Amino acid sequence: MIAYDTPFTEKTYFRDTSAYFQDAWTLKHRFTLNLGLRYDRFASYYPAQSTDPNLTFPDLFPPTKFAASGNLIEWNNVSPRLGLAVDVTGHGTSVLRFSYGRYYKMEGTGLVEAVNPVGFAGQTFKWTDSNGDGIPQTSEWKDPTNFVGGFGGTSTHIDPKLSRPYSDEVSASFEKQLWGDLRVSASYFYRVKKNLVGLKNLAQPTSDYTPITTLNGQPIVNGVTNQPMTLFSFDTSTIPAPNILLTNISELDDNAYHGVEFDAVKRMSHKWQLLAGFTIQRQKGVFCCAGSSDDAIFNDDFNDPNRDINRRDNILNNDATYVFKVDSSYDLPWKFRSSVNFQHYTGFPFQPTEVFSGPELNQLSTTVILQPAGDLRLPSVNLLNLRFAREFVFRDRVHIEPMVDLFNLTNGQTVVSRVQTFGPNYRFPTNTINPFLARFGLKINF
Repeated sequence: MIAYDTPFTEKTYFRDTSAYFQDAWTLKHRFTLNLGLRYDRFASYYPAQSTDPNLTFPDLFPPTKFAASGNLIEWNNVSPRLGLAVDVTGHGTSVLRFSYGRYYKMEGTGLVEAVNPVGFAGQTFKWTDSNGDGIPQTSEWKDPTNFVGGFGGTSTHIDPKLSRPYSDEVSASFEKQLWGDLRVSASYFYRVKKNLVGLKNLAQPTSDYTPITTLNGQPIVNGVTNQPMTLFSFDTSTIPAPNILLTNISELDDNAYHGVEFDAVKRMSHKWQLLAGFTIQRQKGVFCCAGSSDDAIFNDDFNDPNRDINRRDNILNNDATYVFKVDSSYDLPWKFRSSVNFQHYTGFPFQPTEVFSGPELNQLSTTVILQPAGDLRLPSVNLLNLRFAREFVFRDRVHIEPMVDLFNLTNGQTVVSRVQTFGPNYRFPTNTINPFLARFGLKINF
């Protein structure tokens, strides 16, 4: 049972200022050096404000006036950018390129919203449905002995030494013109993220958790691998008020991306052109925060050992190992034009999870990763799209172009998402690529 501090209205502000300097030098007509320097200043705070006078649970969230915070976050960052291009032969037909850049994360109000005392907050309680009506009466849960935990600005604070998240990116490429209208290239990309932000509940350190191997009187078993598991419980009878720290998580500093890309570009000649690319990539590291948005960091706790199960060696952010794309157009007789687009990519990584609950687990329930993302994957996707068009010109001014687009020509309805939570609906498809679609259009320019 979760009691929320609704209704609430919060105000949070930030100031963001940037300046960028860039210059380029060409040395001996074969070496071009690009240098850049970016300065960013970011500050965020909340003004003086009060909780809503009509709170649903004023005894749990007493009406209070809060003074202005001052700058809770204040960052001044300088990030370098470097690029080098080398004309290998001196004839402009072969180019070698290197680049390095540091990119600081663009922040908004999210971090300070997490500590705003009149923002979204809640308290979790054990609930026993004494009368069996399925409705939580206050007498069934609102008791200090039933308190399990809480979240929100009144229990969360920002690490005064919090550093701004950033990524370092390095790339190297070689590009060569094979003949007049064909260019090929090979590139390598590396990106690593540092100073990523997460939560730690200091009131419940890892040392306060006790390992358990049975739940509901039965051995704990991983539903996917059928192997025994160890979970961790803490004593809820003496739970202190939550003390949640928003801080940099050092475990995430090795999350990195490696990618190799091969491209071929043929400019329009002899009635056709082509753009093709093949990418081999991997983004792997420590998983943080179940969710797709930046707010997901507030659903995690790096002090909870249950969250640490299978947290490492995950494929991150729907990373597809192999990606192939080709886009080509051809001029047909009688001024008809055609184009084809085909793409193939490895299926997204699948991360099975399970929600465990039982009397031995004093925090009521916990969600655990059963296998790192990437051990299982969804099916690979193949998509073929076609277009046919013909332009008609009237009086040299009016251009009318009817067109026909055929999407997913093979009508392949590949599954792109499944239920990840182990249970009766585990691996049930929740989304597929759109089926075959024909679209007829008319474009008029005058």
